[in-house]
Amino acid sequence: MTNEQKAPYLNNQHIEKRAKDFLEQYHASGGIPIPIENIIEFDLELDIIPIPGLKRAFDVEAWISRDLKSITVDEACILKYPNRYRFSLAHELGHIFLHPSVFASANYENIEEYKLFQENIDPIEYSNLEWQANLFAALTLVPTKALKEKFDEGCKLLTQAGYSSLEDLIESQNFPQFVSTWMAKQFEVSAQVIIRRLKRERLIDPNYYF
Repeated sequence: MTNEQKAPYLNNQHIEKRAKDFLEQYHASGGIPIPIENIIEFDLELDIIPIPGLKRAFDVEAWISRDLKSITVDEACILKYPNRYRFSLAHELGHIFLHPSVFASANYENIEEYKLFQENIDPIEYSNLEWQANLFAALTLVPTKALKEKFDEGCKLLTQAGYSSLEDLIESQNFPQFVSTWMAKQFEVSAQVIIRRLKRERLIDPNYYF
């Protein structure tokens, strides 16, 4: 593994700024759900290539080309799991914006060679690359301002649905599950992504386990 293939040191604040800058440039309106597919295809002019059986054959849901000009995605993910598809796109976009030198220095032209590249990266370095791309994806698809606004809206709706007060709602054991399920539909991501974002922003107990 070369130095170029090591995960760069990027703290949370740096990744937050990169995601914020990305949204300000490509989706200044701030409306949700974030049109990640359109941004990739029409603003960034990257190709999205569906491949049948990619996940089944190679245990890879999506991967980026070495020239950073295309994202290949498992076709079943696109057709059956739209929220996962959106997150996969944002995740690969995270690699493009955060780790361009890592992939540019690699030597692969197809999925088989990509798998070898992936497997030859030190596990700790690979883990760092992945969490950084995951954080970028979560911050991009669920921006902090919109997260807080929809959290407040969701709390009000749940209170109107039967809880006597906001305090009773928040103290309910099922509160995180209820509010995250509703919010996930607004952002078109999984409830797990919402839970992680809520915990990160301290809107729910950071120790909440789901």
